[in-house]
Amino acid sequence: IMLLTDPEVESSLLISSDEGATYQKYRLSFYILSLLFHPEQEDWILAYSHDQKLYSSVEFGRRWQLVHERVAPNRFYWSKSGLDKEPGLVHLETIISEGQALYVTCKLQNCTEANKGKPFPGYIDPNSLVVQDEYVFVQVSTGGRPIYYVSAKREVFTPMKLPKYTLPKDLHVISTDENRVVAAVQEWNQNDTYNLYVSETGGVFYTLALENVVSSMGHEGNVMIDLYEVAGIKGMFLANKKMDNVPYCSLHLHLHVSANPYTSGNIESKDSAPGIIVASGSIGAELTTSNVSMFITSDAGNTWRQIFDEEYSVLYLDQGGALDEFRRGETVE
Repeated sequence: IMLLTDPEVESSLLISSDEGATYQKYRLSFYILSLLFHPEQEDWILAYSHDQKLYSSVEFGRRWQLVHERVAPNRFYWSKSGLDKEPGLVHLETIISEGQALYVTCKLQNCTEANKGKPFPGYIDPNSLVVQDEYVFVQVSTGGRPIYYVSAKREVFTPMKLPKYTLPKDLHVISTDENRVVAAVQEWNQNDTYNLYVSETGGVFYTLALENVVSSMGHEGNVMIDLYEVAGIKGMFLANKKMDNVPYCSLHLHLHVSANPYTSGNIESKDSAPGIIVASGSIGAELTTSNVSMFITSDAGNTWRQIFDEEYSVLYLDQGGALDEFRRGETVE
């Protein structure tokens, strides 16, 4: 168990090796903004600091070593077994200037200039590196027009090819499940919607899957796309599509998930209960935040029925055989 102290008081970690019975304090020389645990090596951790430095620990936070400076926030990734040559390799985006960044790979315990890899030949746009499953994505803007590149299975980078006459101004990778890429693309004539495209296994060639998916801006200026990947069923998505003249009897669902894995969001599904989805929403001509009810489906979204007239949080029990629901704000004992 690892606990972080309040950085306004002190910068320390509290670590327990006996399931919380006792803790030992380890003082830090930096302030942690985020942590990234290795998917296989439970003692390996990456820590990102307030001054754009990336640190690593192979002793579950008891000792730390500087990996790299001027690292872009949330643009660092662990290597993937079977694809990368070494388990202790880190993929990261380094900041060069206001409009330029580099994609480099680095050895965890020996990140010297001689040991750095540069898989992409040249600068990339800031905050564009995405390493997900067997794919790596970067963006390079030329003359104000973005060009999106993909590398599959750590091979050479290739420009992503959307259908003819598609002019993208923004692109977000949604999913890389089932050896294909699902990407949300905002085209030159779109402002509050995105189109969904699906690739072949190489992630290079794309076909249009769904138009005009609703989008909005989050509290931190990030793009929020009304799209939900159903747990337990690979490749299954629910999306809010912008349409005109919708019948008044239409069902509209809120698709925002909770950032906290221990709390319920507006919509919930579980790997252990494939096909069962519980969501809040409303019946009418448009999606609203008032008069919200709860709805359930047991066939992955094909048919729905209303279960409550107000919003509830949901807990899945007994592999989905039972659901525990309680009003928002109530205490569960």
